Amino acid sequence: MTRLNSLVDVRIIFGIFMMTIIISITLSFFIMLLIFFTKTLHSPANLLTCNTCLATVLYCIITAIQICFFYMEFTFSDCWCRILAYLYFACLNMVSYSYAVQGLSRLFFIVLHRHHHLLHYKSHIIFIICQICISFFISLPSLITKDVVFRPLCICLIPSTKFIHVGYAFISSYFIPFFIVTIIYGVIYYRVKKSSITIRQSLHVIKRDLELIRNILILFIIFLLAGIPSIIYIIILFKTNITSYALYMLSVVSPSFAIVIEKICFIFLNKEIRKEMKKLFSKLHLTRTSINIIT
Repeated sequence: MTRLNSLVDVRIIFGIFMMTIIISITLSFFIMLLIFFTKTLHSPANLLTCNTCLATVLYCIITAIQICFFYMEFTFSDCWCRILAYLYFACLNMVSYSYAVQGLSRLFFIVLHRHHHLLHYKSHIIFIICQICISFFISLPSLITKDVVFRPLCICLIPSTKFIHVGYAFISSYFIPFFIVTIIYGVIYYRVKKSSITIRQSLHVIKRDLELIRNILILFIIFLLAGIPSIIYIIILFKTNITSYALYMLSVVSPSFAIVIEKICFIFLNKEIRKEMKKLFSKLHLTRTSINIIT
């Protein structure tokens, strides 16, 4: 694999990538702080939203470390390279499975609402702990196998030539969480259609929950789209045995772009967050106006 023809191109990619990372982390912290300081937003659903945002921040930090080491041409031992790859995939799985946990929460509130212990904050904290443990467990192959080794001019990830390991990573990190969220959406949709005849009184609440799980599915699909460049890169490599440095870099940095889009869409799709943001900006505007009048 050769470098881009110009060092300027590498710097441009690096600069754009770091900008998206900063935006992603800023938006994630903004959402978490808004939820934390706004009592009306304190709910199990928003607790899981904060969990997704925190996982996003960790993923962005690990990815930034990977790219910085690559850009500065650091040399690692195979052991350290595997540790970096393990942390990368663990954080990626934390993001992916955080959406599955959000979907499960909605399923409990709509279908299993009679089991009150599943609706408490304590139960949701247990869900988050289980999600984190699962994320680190299913990422173990990148640490315990010898597939990940240090390669000059390459990021410490699974080599695209290790098709079985790469396939496992895609299935565990993308397809299984997507399958879980899709199945949950189908179950809840069926429940809403059934409830429209039998439970008219709570139809509004159920439809609101259906809208929430639909938003979760939309946001997760946006995140999944980040894997398309990686799939294209692997297919090209498998068919032609020709590597493209530009496509390789795109496959690495595309998740950071997807996260920025996902966070912006989350703000627009979540009515409660959007409402509180308007209140916050109105207060800031009034405060600035008052200061200007005084001065």
